[in-house]
Amino acid sequence: MTAIVGLVFEGSIYLGADSSACDMENMMHVSRLEPKVFRNGQYLMGVAGQTRCAQVMHYVFNPPCVPSGVRGNARVIEFMVREFVPALRDCLEEQGVTSGEVTDPFPGNVIIGVRDCLLELEPDFQVSVNIEPWAAAGTGSAYCLGALFAQKDTLLDPVTIIGNALDAAATYSMTVRPPFTVERLPND
Repeated sequence: MTAIVGLVFEGSIYLGADSSACDMENMMHVSRLEPKVFRNGQYLMGVAGQTRCAQVMHYVFNPPCVPSGVRGNARVIEFMVREFVPALRDCLEEQGVTSGEVTDPFPGNVIIGVRDCLLELEPDFQVSVNIEPWAAAGTGSAYCLGALFAQKDTLLDPVTIIGNALDAAATYSMTVRPPFTVERLPND
């Protein structure tokens, strides 16, 4: 249970996340220390879903490097589909997170920043890019998207915009809570 927010601003990628960890079976709700947004090589990633999946993506996964000539959404999506997703699927299978079957879904959603692209990795391993320069994932995503839309014509800095979106999600979703983490991936 979480909220991940991504924003493209002046060529840089910003990702923010809450710190909520929920155990719905035992009705427990805590804030966790380990961030849901992290750097891994050229990538900035924010994971909504299983903690184990996030840990494998952060500490085990060795993502393929995007070649310097690959730029723009269409070329980056092609690279992600051909290189990144198969490497991630292999890693998740090796670590016991997924079975490797084509029908075995990814246990969550991931917002990924690389180059100047903000991508979403869906449970079916689909890679997509929104028309808007923002994205959100997790149980608080609808609140975040509404808050991002409401701030689109403001002159606020990107960290404040993301903080406001996460704050809106924490106010209206019982599965989102501070503290919030915001990271920046500069344009390379």
